[in-house]
Amino acid sequence: MADVVRQRAAAIGLRATGHSLRVGAAVSMASRGASLVAMQQAGGWTAPDMPAHYGRQASARSGPVATLRAEDRWA
Repeated sequence: MADVVRQRAAAIGLRATGHSLRVGAAVSMASRGASLVAMQQAGGWTAPDMPAHYGRQASARSGPVATLRAEDRWA
């Protein structure tokens, strides 16, 4: 599977791995409100550290502070 992902991504000028899919799925799950336990189970993590990290990434992208990055938000 990892080879297929890598080859398909390269064919369109991107760099991706099987890990990219795992991380992307975790971020998507977190942004949709999935629990840490659900993220662990879906991604096969035995410890909560990494899915928690990806969950923080998701909240940083969509949380209140994220609105501060848009230059014209209050213009």
